[in-house]
Amino acid sequence: MKRHWLTTALVSALAVGVLLGALTPKPAHASTIYQVYLHPAADHLTCGWHTGACDYDDSKVVSGWALDWNYGSNQAFTVNWISKSNNSSGITWAGTGTISYASGTCKHWTYVTVNGTDGYYKNETRYVHTSTSQAQTYFYISSGYYPVTTTAGIGTAVSESGCSWYGYHTHIEQTGGWDSKLSYPDHTTCNVPTITSECGPFDNYTYPMYGDTWTLP
Repeated sequence: MKRHWLTTALVSALAVGVLLGALTPKPAHASTIYQVYLHPAADHLTCGWHTGACDYDDSKVVSGWALDWNYGSNQAFTVNWISKSNNSSGITWAGTGTISYASGTCKHWTYVTVNGTDGYYKNETRYVHTSTSQAQTYFYISSGYYPVTTTAGIGTAVSESGCSWYGYHTHIEQTGGWDSKLSYPDHTTCNVPTITSECGPFDNYTYPMYGDTWTLP
């Protein structure tokens, strides 16, 4: 018995459709772009604690951008990780910050290592003259379509009494991974012997220190 011509045509059309579907490229899954900006740990910028750290002459600045942050008085204070983050997919977190600690005579260094949502290393920051009891713990770095702020207490400023420096303050130094240094004042604008207006009270939630961007599938 002969197959009806309409049935034959439908079968042929279906076969062509399947073939074209297999040959047509599928749209790629959209990647997510993450941006994280690190802000100063406190709201007061000071020069003069360390000889050379704030000098206007680059050749005398051994410690790079190691300016001093505190809350405007010589008192112990909580050292905060402060960040703002956004991403292209509206995901509620950008990664985690894991706290570690190295201490010794006249040296209290607290580190925060950032891993992305994929679990891989992104950047690291060192907070000098900062002790912590939170080593090996971590916190989530909040994110969203629009910048979301994360404030996490990571340690306490120590005065390093008896050392060649004194007073409660912290330095915030990038030790790897950050893409760029951004708009916060450095030793070229807040320096000795001429202290400019950029030393003193500082809106640390407005102006970031460092920025980092990465993309994940």
